[in-house]
Amino acid sequence: MRYEGHDGLTLKDGALIVKTTAGDVVEEAPISWSLFFDGIDNHRIPAPSSYKLKDNTITFDVKTDRGLPLTIDPTLAFASYSGSSGNNFGFTATYDAGGHLYGGGIVFDVGYPTTLGVLDDSFNGGTIDVGISKWSADGASLVWSTYIGGTGNESPHSMVVNENDELFLLGSTGSFDLPTTPSCADNSFGGGPALTFIIGYGYSQPNGTDMFVAHLNNTATTLLGCTYMGGPENDGINNDPALAHNYGDSFRGEIIVDANGDPVVASTTASSGLPVVGGPQTTYGGGAQDGYSFRLDPALTSILWSTYIGGSGADATYGVQRDSNNELFLTGGTTSANLPMVGTPLNGSLSGATDGFIMRYNAAGSLVGSTYLGTSVYDQCYFVQLNTSDEVFVVGQTHGSYPVSPGRYNTVGGSQFIHKLAHTL
Repeated sequence: MRYEGHDGLTLKDGALIVKTTAGDVVEEAPISWSLFFDGIDNHRIPAPSSYKLKDNTITFDVKTDRGLPLTIDPTLAFASYSGSSGNNFGFTATYDAGGHLYGGGIVFDVGYPTTLGVLDDSFNGGTIDVGISKWSADGASLVWSTYIGGTGNESPHSMVVNENDELFLLGSTGSFDLPTTPSCADNSFGGGPALTFIIGYGYSQPNGTDMFVAHLNNTATTLLGCTYMGGPENDGINNDPALAHNYGDSFRGEIIVDANGDPVVASTTASSGLPVVGGPQTTYGGGAQDGYSFRLDPALTSILWSTYIGGSGADATYGVQRDSNNELFLTGGTTSANLPMVGTPLNGSLSGATDGFIMRYNAAGSLVGSTYLGTSVYDQCYFVQLNTSDEVFVVGQTHGSYPVSPGRYNTVGGSQFIHKLAHTL
């Protein structure tokens, strides 16, 4: 493994320490084994291994029988089950500055392991609730664990922790009685037509769906904020057949915390008439669904900024991140040939039936850059991230011959891509 862009590499107690401008990254000492098949079963045979460092390159020193298959793995920090007597599916996870792990998923029954004093220690009804748990950094203990939900069905889509170890949760709900907080931005369930997921899920939302955002204190004993976000159609669910392509695609969307500590959401809506505050696209674009992004204050009482993202086809926003100037970058998928293209787009027009896209909004909320990304067939962008130089990275899926830069790693016919773009798109 050859490293680039770091400030230093050292070996300490068998681990590799990678020094960067953002802090140290630790690659734990490897664990290795050979696999021996005795004619009936496979058996693991330990293979002593260690890193070797020369210049900026790491190799492995392994003692093993060369005639046997070899596996080299990093050390597992911890692993744990989380669940109840019913079915449970993990949906999202995040972490905090102390290294705690937060996991969120859907819970189909009573018995999810809750902790004393949390805001909701019991299953609320319907088919599913949200279950969220926080583990200690070493995985030895459950710090807190709670349900969240109403008497309908809820699903968690994305979570993030702020600098005070308070958790923000983005989800979708089919409940009229979600526990909203006083003076929240939207205290009523908008619902929508009965919704059946087109891919992968055996339950439905008979009353339609809204988005919801919840803000938990650092012990999960109090809701610091909880609000619906939605209109008369289904919100928060990506349910278009051109865009809901994989198992779980219906539940995409992301929540982050910006430089001011305000939560920012990327999601999807089929509702026209949602509030637009300072955003560049003030009306629903048309088609089956649009992307929708919004910023709230930490108490979730006010919409600080919001915008539709869509054209005359079907659109969805899946990912959002910010740069060092608090500009927002949103990414997703579209079948619209008329998304707004501003600045100097890498690709200013729709290339196939379904393309990915990126939108860049400055700190004031104006659209200052955008581009399509795709081939002549199917493509979508799922996540966006920026490095310390504010260069833009997206990861997505393609069924076409996605262009590959000369000299870069490539699997011919592969269906995932990683694309690096300049800050200006």
